[in-house]
Amino acid sequence: MTQMFKKFLGDETGAISVDFVVLSSAIILMCFGLIALLQTGNLSLGGKLSAKVSSTTVGDN
Repeated sequence: MTQMFKKFLGDETGAISVDFVVLSSAIILMCFGLIALLQTGNLSLGGKLSAKVSSTTVGDN
């Protein structure tokens, strides 16, 4: 039993999988943050553009 426990503690094959999951999660979270940041900027720009177009008058010059 002790030998099996020592073998389990020395086995590092699962560590690579854990590293991959952690790095993948970090990349996905950064992408979500970037999307949220860009969406906020686009909404603000859209509101400003809408106000500018609404206040513009078209006439015969």
